[in-house]
This record gives sequence, structure tokens and C-alpha cells, in this order.
Amino acid sequence: MTLEVADECTEKEIDVEKLIDELRTSAQHQTNQTDIRLVERNWQRFSFILDQYQEQLHLIDSHLDGLLTKIINIIREEVLDYEVKHVAFRCLYFISKVRGYKVVARHLPHETADLEPLLHYLENQDHGVQLKWETHYSLFLWLSIVVKIPFHLQRFDTSTSEPIMERILNVCKKYLAGTTKAQDMAFYVSAIYLTRPDVKDSYLPGFINWAHEVLTKDSAQFKKGVLSTLAGVFKHGQREQMMEHAHAVLLKKPLVKLTQRIGLIFLKPRVASWRYQRGSRSLAANLQQSQPVETKAAISVNDEDDHDYDVPEEIEEVLNEILQALRDKNREVQYSAAKGIGRLTSRLSKNFADQSDMAWHGGCLALAELARRGLLLPQRLSSVLSFVEQAMLYDELRGNFSVGSAVRDAACYLCWARSYDPSLLQPFVHQLAKALVITTVFDLRLRKNAYLQLSLFVAQYEEYRPQLIQHLVDRKAIHWDTVIRQLTSQALHQMTFLDPESMKLILSTQILPRCTNPELYLRHGSILASGKVISALCQVAKDHQRRLPDELGDAAMESITQTCIDILEERFWRNAVVDRWLKALRECLASADSNVQQSAISAVTALIGEYFRHQPVEKLTALLNHFLPEVTSNNQQARVGNALALGSMPRFLLTVSLQKVIQLLCTCALITDKTLQWAESRKKCSDSSFARGVDQVTLAGIFRTFIDGFEDYTVDSRGDIGAIVRESAMYSIQVLTNTSQPDLLEADLIRSVLHAVAKQSTEQIRRNRLLAPNFFSSLVYCDPTIPHIEQLEELRSIIPPPPLDISTEKECFDLWMKVMRLDTYRKAVITGLVSSIGSLTDSLVKSYSAPFMSYLRQLVAENKLDELNLVTRDILNVFQENLNSVRLMPYIFNFLDHLLSSGCLDSVFKSMSRSLLTLIRTEMTNGGKPLKLLISSVDLYCHLLRGDQVTFDKSIIHLLNLLVNRFPRVRKITAVRDAADSDRY
Repeated sequence: MTLEVADECTEKEIDVEKLIDELRTSAQHQTNQTDIRLVERNWQRFSFILDQYQEQLHLIDSHLDGLLTKIINIIREEVLDYEVKHVAFRCLYFISKVRGYKVVARHLPHETADLEPLLHYLENQDHGVQLKWETHYSLFLWLSIVVKIPFHLQRFDTSTSEPIMERILNVCKKYLAGTTKAQDMAFYVSAIYLTRPDVKDSYLPGFINWAHEVLTKDSAQFKKGVLSTLAGVFKHGQREQMMEHAHAVLLKKPLVKLTQRIGLIFLKPRVASWRYQRGSRSLAANLQQSQPVETKAAISVNDEDDHDYDVPEEIEEVLNEILQALRDKNREVQYSAAKGIGRLTSRLSKNFADQSDMAWHGGCLALAELARRGLLLPQRLSSVLSFVEQAMLYDELRGNFSVGSAVRDAACYLCWARSYDPSLLQPFVHQLAKALVITTVFDLRLRKNAYLQLSLFVAQYEEYRPQLIQHLVDRKAIHWDTVIRQLTSQALHQMTFLDPESMKLILSTQILPRCTNPELYLRHGSILASGKVISALCQVAKDHQRRLPDELGDAAMESITQTCIDILEERFWRNAVVDRWLKALRECLASADSNVQQSAISAVTALIGEYFRHQPVEKLTALLNHFLPEVTSNNQQARVGNALALGSMPRFLLTVSLQKVIQLLCTCALITDKTLQWAESRKKCSDSSFARGVDQVTLAGIFRTFIDGFEDYTVDSRGDIGAIVRESAMYSIQVLTNTSQPDLLEADLIRSVLHAVAKQSTEQIRRNRLLAPNFFSSLVYCDPTIPHIEQLEELRSIIPPPPLDISTEKECFDLWMKVMRLDTYRKAVITGLVSSIGSLTDSLVKSYSAPFMSYLRQLVAENKLDELNLVTRDILNVFQENLNSVRLMPYIFNFLDHLLSSGCLDSVFKSMSRSLLTLIRTEMTNGGKPLKLLISSVDLYCHLLRGDQVTFDKSIIHLLNLLVNRFPRVRKITAVRDAADSDRY
């Protein structure tokens, strides 16, 4: 037996029975990680295959018997391990999930011989082990068909155990308190079992009494199981037999289901004689019919007259509970209540049924159920459709989100409930079609393309255009969502070209009067819409080669002008208005929304440039003092926004107190304990710094701030966030050196800048590593030439002019290996290499270590030991300068391990070993060290055993101390390393 499954690109035939066998085999041998992975892989394949049948369930029916037989045979084998059977139960559950438990249950074996072993297996399960819930569910699924055997269950009792009827009830009660999916099947089995003829009289009254105790004392989950069981009992039991228990049980989804089932017990089964009934319920059949279908009168199964039909008083209580449930927050509860309304109404008289007042969502669902069952009479359609139109446009703001989508979906579901003859709906088709089109085009879950493309396509048809435009003006232009208001104004702009005359009238009579409304949403949306519509009308006038006043008319132009005056209220150039705008923009500078912040920066710059250019110094100083304190604020966003604003301010404002501005920006760029994680604010301060018109001391301070930025290695959960500060420092220094007067540039500053950029060129972050060579090249080839660049000619012979075409790691490192031969830049390059070669990324280590080791081997081969000694000196200097550096020390240890393991320094190792030992001892004896550093030190001490005798003796002592370290892992690794090196020494 095979199932065909489409697998993305190709179609394959999968033998599912073979797959079940593989699951069984792999589950039998789950002794290692490989077997466990095989089980999971087979299970995923099995579930994937069956998932393909979710939309056409009936296709699997012909394979059910073969699949279930295979699974049941595995379950029945007593010699198999419990884990193997659990895999089989998982398969059984998944099949029932795909096809439905009722269909699968009918295909399960239900012989009398299965009852005792099945019940025994279920009793031996631990219902508290939730990981095995598929087993529990599948056992109950099988039991649901077995308990239907047509023999009195007392015949299966034995003298050695309690009655089998009590055993079934007890095991069901036990799982009713569960929290897994098995609870659902437990109450299904309980309902079927308790309605058996041989069980209901003996055990149902006791179960109802037990249910009352549970409902008053136990947990909500337990109550759910009991209520669901009672609902099932009243569903499966015969009405006459359940009547005596209905009064005793009148108590969210299970409770609603139970309540409606109890209500149905009070009402006799009947088909409402007054209901509207179509001749065909098939959509295809309706579409094929050329003539209207005759309405057939439904016949009541009991020939009682509606007027003589007696409705019990309890029905009022039942209906009250269900109507309240229609307003419940839970959608499933609402839908269950709606179905209950439909079921109960079908058994009521016409006068009793044709009335109700419902909540929006529940009401739509209830009306849909009534319409689907033919209980919504044709004469009520006119009043119902007005309700439907409102529901399809329903939208309510709750907090910061809308809650109307479910109501609109329910209204569309009501329209879909195809139950009426076309001739009856003919008078309402145009009205209904317009509402459906508006909902389709402008639903809140749709966005840009719907508003700007789909709506324009529909608006081409004159039947729908007025309603679309009116909907946009009445509802969307004043919507609470800013994006919706913006899209609406753009849509109205485009629709103006389709019907300019109508839009002129709407603009004058509806949109413009709302532009001065005190309600923010309404005012903002109307101003946006007015601007877009007027812009479109200007284009129309231009196309007609007419002036705008001629196109609009005097009355419309006067209305537009007066509205603009009313909006502004006061002239912009009055100080009070400008001050209010500045205050609002300063608040926006501290916004967490970057779009708001950037807009505020542009606006405040333009505002100051326009209205403060000729103000006195006192006024400008006061204005500047509003921004300066915020640069060192305790709010990071306020720092970012105000720093960027200062960087874009007009020069006439900054010159009032330029030294103070620069000083505060430099302070903002410094790392402090409080601002350690604020890399973004430090970056923006670097971006905002400027140096025109400053003296040499101030310029040196700016340079030192940027040089300090090269040492920003702040790390948080996102990684090395200091990289953005280092990148910003490179950009800023490039601008600074190109715009500063050469005679103001000091030699030590230029040296520090070049060393910092060279270090960035060989560090870990790839983006900075590829950007840095271009910055370095721009400094080397700057015109005019930057003074004080050491070995300038040698650098120009190595590094080509910018832009450099460096795209691979090899090209980058080949370049910097040449630079490293220059004495001035060797140490800076090595400092960057330490963090790269000492990193934990294998690809990075291989890319960087290969050219560096090749360079060292070349020095040995060419007998350039003096240059090799200079390299080792710089390495030791980097080590010494970074003693106790939490960030860099692990990299240094790993770098030294790679370097000493390669053998490149063997020829000079003894001469440097004593200095290296001193540095390692100094580092390891200063305070507590992390475990990883202790482990790395073991390798270095082992390497030092190859040094001179003094170094050897001291290294042995340190290794012996590590053998008694308090960390077991350190002791173990030290012992392994010592054993590996014992043969050599």
C-alpha cells in the first residue's frame, strides 16, 4: 500500500507501511543518539505525508484499514518494549488528528476479547506522565468503539477483580482531571459509556452527584472535563431517558454546550413548520439552475400547531445563558452559543423564535446559523441587511489595536450562508455588493497595494466609485491609525482624477469643515486629505490649461483660504508660536522612534535657520542652552537626538558658544560606568563633531576623542556594538584631517590615528577590517599632504591610492603583512592580529594565521633573526600593555598558543621565554581568573618547558600547582598535557 506525496520539487511514492516498520525498528534500538535522531526523522516524514491529506480527508479512507491493522499488530505484541508501542500510539493519534477520531474509531477492531486487555493496559498507565499523552489518547479512542459492544458488561466480570463497569468508569474519571489532549477523549468515552442501556440506570445518577461535588470543589481543568462529559451525555442519550436528569444538572465553551443540550431535552424534536427552506443546499446546483427554486414547505414531525406548542419555563433560563455567552470574549464560546441559538430556535414556535437582540460578533454568528438552517425568514432580510452593513465596517479601537476583524469576518460569514432563492435577494444585491467590495478593498489587514492599486481599479466602475470615495472620507480619513490616514489621502488623490466634479463638492462640504475640528485624528486626516485632493485638482486645472481659482470657483477658493487661516490661527513668525513649535520638536528629539527623531532634527534645523538668523546673541545663547544639557542627559535617546541636532545646527547659532558645544559633544562620546552600553549615543556624538574655526588645543581634544573611540569594544546581547563607534571614528577622522589646517595637526596625534586605523585593518569585525584600508589610504594620499606621517614614501609604495579593491581576507592580509615590515606600524598590525588569530572562529584563525606564520618562517629562512626579535619584542609589549585586560587577555593567550605550536619562533624562543613566563605569572596571580584563562595557561606553561633551565623549573612548579587546582576540569587537562609532554622532557 502506497501513498503519493508531493515534496516541493518532485513527486515520490512513499510506502507508509514500510515507514511504520522503520519507526518500530528504530524505536526498538534507541540506544544512542543516532537511533534517536532516526526515530525523529522517520516520525517527521510520517507526519509530513499525512499532513498532505488535511484538505481532502476522504482520500485516506481507502488506506485506513491497512494502516490501522499494522499499528494494532504492533500494540498487541506482548514482547515489544513500551517505547515501541508508544511510537505506534503516536502514529494512531496522528491519523485520528488528520482524518477525525470518529471515522478512525469505526475502523478499529471491536471484538469482545479486546475489552479486558485494553482496559488492563489503560489502568496500568500513569496519567501524570504527560509526555505519553498520545498513548492515553489512543487507548481511549480504541475504548470508545469497544464499549459499544452489544452485550451486557456484567457478562465480562470475574470473581478475582472489581466489576468491569466500575473499572471503566473509574479510569474515565481519573483522566477527566488531566490537562492533556487525552482528557477530550476521556469525556467522549464517558458520555458514550454512561448512556449505555445497562449503565445509565446504575451509574448515571451517581456520576451526576459526583459531578456536582467536582464543580463545587475542584480545579477549572477538572470542571471542564466533567462539564464536557455531561454535555456529551445529554447529546448521546435518548430524550425520554434524560428528562429525569435534566433538572438536576442545570449549571464558558463546555458549559454553553451543556446548557444548549439541556434546553434541547426540554423541547420536543420537531422541524419548524414556519422556516424558510430552499429546494437545494448545493452551491453548484444553485448556479446551474436557470429558474428560481420552488420553496418547499417543511413538515413538522409532530402535527402540533404553533399556537398550541407549550414552551417550558426552563427554556427562558437556557436562552438567557446562551444569549449572555454571545457577548463572551472567547470566540469559540460565541460560536458555540450561536449554534445553540440555531438549534433551539428550530424547535420553537414562530412567535417565540423570531426575536432577539445580540452583540455584534455573536449576533452575526447567530444570524448566520439561523440563515443556514432556514430560520431567518425572508421578510426579515431588509432589517438584517442594515445590521450586516454596519458589521462589515465595524472597527473599534481598544488600547493601541483594533478589535473589529472578528466582527467583519462573522458578517462576511453571514453573507456566505447561502440559503435563499436568488429572487428574494435581488432587491438587496446592489446594496450588499457595495458593502462587500468596500470590506474587501479597505479591510484593515490590507495595506498599500489595496489602497493605491486595487481601490483605483474598482473605482473605475461608476457603480462602486461613490461608495468607495464616501467610505474613505467618512471612515478611513479619520481613522485612529496614522498609516491608514496617509494611505487614504493618497487614494483620494488618485480618485480625484476619476471624478473631479464630485471631489470638489466633497472637499468643500465634508473635508474642509473638519480641518479645524478639535479631535486630533479627525483634524489630521482631514488636513492630509485636503492637501492631496487640492494637489490633484491643481493637476486637473493644469491639464485643462486653467488657473486653480477658475477650476474650483470663487466659493471653493474662499473656503480653502479661510480654512488655512483657521488652522494657523496665528502667524508663524510670532514668537509665541515659534517657541511652542521648538518645545514640541525638542520633545521629539528624545523619541525612541528613529523616524520621528530624524524628522524632528530636520524640522528644528530649518525652523532655527528661518526664524533666528538675525536674533541677538542673548536670544541665541538662551536657545542653545535648551539643547546643550540634553547632550549629557541620563536618557540615551535624548543624547542621540540632541547630539545630531547640534551637528546639523546653522553655524550662526554654534559660534555663540562653539567651545562649550565641542566640549559637551566630546564628553558625550566618552565611556562611563553609567553609559557603558550606550554605543549608539557615542556614535552620534562622533558623527556630530566638527572642527572648523577651532584652535589647536580644541582640535587636539577632538582628535583624542576620536582616538578613544577606536578603543570602544562594548559588548551586549547583540555582540560587539562598539564596532559602530569605531567605524564612526574612522569616518570622522577622515573628515577632520581633510578639513583642518595642516599646521594645527600635531605629530603624536597623527601617529596615534594611523596606528589605530592599522589595528582596525587586522581585527575581527569584517566590515571594519575592509573599510579601514580605504581610510588609511585616504590619509596617506590626502591632498594637501597630512604632515608628520612617518615612512610616508614606503607606505605609498605598498598601499595604492583609494579606493582600494579589497574584497577577500587574503588580499587584506597580504597588504598588511607588507606594512608590518615597517618598524613604525609593526606593533599596531600585531595588536590587531592578536584578536584575530586568538579568536574562536576557525575560519578567521586560518585566514589570518597562515600569512602571519608564513612571514615569520620567511624571516627564519632568510636568517633575519634581528627582525624576528623585533616581532617578538612587539608581541611581548602588547602582552604587557594589556595585562589584566578582561577583553583582550583570552585572545593573547590563544594567539601565543597558536604561535608557539607552529614552531615559527623556535630559533628565538629561549631568549624570550623568561620574559614571557614573567608576564604570564603576573597575569595569573592578579586576582581570580576565569576558567577558560586557567585552561589556556596550561598550554602556555607546557610550551615554556622548551625554554631555558630557569624557565623550565618555574613552569614545572606552576603546572604542579594546577594539578591541585580547585576546578576538576583544570586538573584533568593539566594531567593530560603533562602526560603528552613527558616523553619530550
